[in-house]
Amino acid sequence: MFLRNPKIVLVSLLIAAIWPVSSAAAYENQITLGGDLGFAERFADEGPRHGGTLGLLSSIGLDDIWSARARFSYSIHHSAGLLHVFLVSTEILYLIDILEFVPYLGVGPDGVATLYEDELQLDAAIHAVFGVDYLFSRELIFGLEARPMYFLSRTGLHTARLAAVFTVSYSFEM
Repeated sequence: MFLRNPKIVLVSLLIAAIWPVSSAAAYENQITLGGDLGFAERFADEGPRHGGTLGLLSSIGLDDIWSARARFSYSIHHSAGLLHVFLVSTEILYLIDILEFVPYLGVGPDGVATLYEDELQLDAAIHAVFGVDYLFSRELIFGLEARPMYFLSRTGLHTARLAAVFTVSYSFEM
């Protein structure tokens, strides 16, 4: 009966998300270095839509629930021509530390460089990130995340983007 009522489930998840978590602290005083590999979908007026993406990332645990992360990623989209997308992103993450599994959400700004048909275009964007990490060990982390992105400059080459990636990170003490 509990799972059949979506309001009760939503309220329970909201309470769990904002309830103070203090004992696990998976990323506190930790630096992580890693990479990601996945799929990206562009929502645009022109150019190819589907593509692969890979990236490098690094984060620093600010305290037991907050982390700051920087990312550089590259996507290639192919149809009639090649479209290359380079992203530089920063984000602040809110971690819901549940021992081995660490769900998180965050937001941040992006700088985007796109090369399509020998034309380079620069854009500004903002994104959200929703993910979950699995702490295989104190040092090795596997994760899945979704990254919806909205372009601010609205130049026509991009309007929005959605990426889903698998991440692997190595964590060490500061």
